[in-house]
Amino acid sequence: MTIRILNHQSRLCCKTILSAKLHNSSEQVRDVADVAKNISQVMMSSPQLVLDSALDQSGLRVTPEVAEDVLNRFRNAGLLAYRFFQWSEKQRHYEHSVRAYHLMIESTAKIKQYKLMWDLINSMRKKKMLNVETFCIVMRKYARAQRVDEAIYAFNVMEKYDLPPNLVAFN
Repeated sequence: MTIRILNHQSRLCCKTILSAKLHNSSEQVRDVADVAKNISQVMMSSPQLVLDSALDQSGLRVTPEVAEDVLNRFRNAGLLAYRFFQWSEKQRHYEHSVRAYHLMIESTAKIKQYKLMWDLINSMRKKKMLNVETFCIVMRKYARAQRVDEAIYAFNVMEKYDLPPNLVAFN
C-alpha cells in the first residue's frame, strides 16, 4: 500500500515537471515569434540607410532561434535578409547557427548572388561549420537555376573544403 502511494505521488510529480517544461517550451516559442515579428516590423519600416541603427535602437535581443525565424520570414527578400544577417552577426553574445547560414545561402542563391553565397560558405569553413548538407543546398540551387556546370563544380570542390564527396551529396 505504501509503495502504491509513493508510486502515485512520483507520477504526479513527474507529470507536474513535464507540464511545466512543456509550458516553458511553448512560452519560449511564443517569445521567439514575438521578437522575430518585432524585428521584422523594424526591418520593414526602416529605410535601408538607417536599418542597422534602427535595429540597434530597438533593443531587441537576437538569439539563434530568433535569427532563424527572421531569416525564414525574409527568405524571399534576399539582400534585406543579408543585411539582417550581417547586423545580427555583430551582436554581443550571438553566433549564427548552421541553419541560419543555410537559410542565408538559400536566400542569396535564389536572387543569384552567388559570390555572396560562396562568401557565406567560406565563412562557415573558417568557423568549421560546413557539412554535406551545405553543399547539397548549393548544388540544388545551382541545378534549379539550370547552372549544371556550377553544380558539378560545387560537388568537385567538396574535398577541398574537407568534406568527402558522396552519392548523397550528388543526388
